[in-house]
Amino acid sequence: WLGLGGVFLALAGLLALKLLGAWVFLGSRYPGGRLRRETLLGQARYALPLGAAGALATAAQYGIEIVALLTFPAPAFAIFAVGKFRLPVATLLTRAAKPVLRDAFSRQASRGDLAGILATYREATRKTALLVFPVAVFTAVHAESVVTVLFSSRYLASTPLFRLGAVVVGMGALYLSVVAEGMGRSGHTLRLAVLYLVTSVPVAVAGTLLFGIIGPALGEAAGTAAASGYGLLLTRGLLRVRFREVLPFRDLGLILGVSGAAAAAALPLRLAGLAPLPGLLLAGAVFTLLYAGAILLPRGPLKAHDRALLRGFARRLVPAAGGSR
Repeated sequence: WLGLGGVFLALAGLLALKLLGAWVFLGSRYPGGRLRRETLLGQARYALPLGAAGALATAAQYGIEIVALLTFPAPAFAIFAVGKFRLPVATLLTRAAKPVLRDAFSRQASRGDLAGILATYREATRKTALLVFPVAVFTAVHAESVVTVLFSSRYLASTPLFRLGAVVVGMGALYLSVVAEGMGRSGHTLRLAVLYLVTSVPVAVAGTLLFGIIGPALGEAAGTAAASGYGLLLTRGLLRVRFREVLPFRDLGLILGVSGAAAAAALPLRLAGLAPLPGLLLAGAVFTLLYAGAILLPRGPLKAHDRALLRGFARRLVPAAGGSR
């Protein structure tokens, strides 16, 4: 009965319960412990830039949507809304991995182990790209089928926006700010958010005036690209390495190339006149087989420890014939 205000009150109550739960846990884990003013101030100095960065990123997203809302009539805005849909694969993976990486980087930074941070960051990016890049490439190449299956053929005009969104999904594998955050430099995350805001919204406005409905998607892609490039430069400076050493560019390029080749090879199945859903499923199955086969090749992007992990998983998944009798 409180309407929208009640929703926000409920969210505030949920956050208060989470805070209370954290205090109860810490009190039981560390009996007799007490708060120190300098510790709380240090936590605040670390957390406030992260909160501000989140607020700016949200403001940028709403700014892009407001540009579309003020510019397009209702039917065109519906096409824009469909084009903004993002498969959450990158978000799910990075949200799960970021706390682990942040803790690992913090421990390595406390020992002064910059080489260890670099190795961990490169490995995390490579492994994330192995899962994110193929999804992004497949959805970009087969965007018409994906849009038709998920939203119907009435929204095929959103295909260019959807393709740009796939590029944004792919860039989500780069973990832009996690190295800085793990090293206690949360201000770097705020700088990235400011850059994203001041790039994405103006480009969205200019792109809408020049190119119409694709303009807001161009703004999002431009903001993400600018933040990605600047984030890599900041990471290079923190780790004191050359730019080409920050990421495993050879492996990332190989993964991208293999994904593109597999998606292109599956394209004739989509064009064979099948119904949208069967055609997309068949193309996805062929793409998956081709991609998996390619990365398993001796000179593929998988490392020796990746192959050992897969072999162990396969042995557990498919018991030996003698053990199953």
